[in-house]
Amino acid sequence: TTPDPFETFRTISKLVEPGGYILIGLYNRYGRLVTDARRLLFNMTGDRFLFLDPNLRNASLSDARRRAWFLDQYKHPHEVKHTIGQAMGWLREAGFTFVRSLPPTKLMQSISGKEKLFEYEEPANAFERTLVELGMFFKGSLEGGFFNVIGRKD
Repeated sequence: TTPDPFETFRTISKLVEPGGYILIGLYNRYGRLVTDARRLLFNMTGDRFLFLDPNLRNASLSDARRRAWFLDQYKHPHEVKHTIGQAMGWLREAGFTFVRSLPPTKLMQSISGKEKLFEYEEPANAFERTLVELGMFFKGSLEGGFFNVIGRKD
């Protein structure tokens, strides 16, 4: 995580040629609430109750992978969170057109693995996006509350 993701985005976006694409990956403000609560609990209890994270209970993961997940999710020194709407604003401000987000901005859509990532998808309105993002709260423990936004430079 960078201390100022927006400034980092602005700097990198200048390198994209017209017609080129940029992909932004950010932690979601709402999707991280579960992780934030567990982080607080782990820190207050000396890292007890690790069983509360489903990824740390996953027996199919090696000890090294579980440890990497734990350190990344709970011991990272600095983390900032954003909304899809914020990232869409960044795209507009830097001269990009929103192409799509993962997860999608519309209710009742999920990631199928068959998405055409660089084909335009009409975004939902702000209210529907907010509902989608609030839904990330319930999935945050599995994906870490992470989302991607793709833009095309005008």
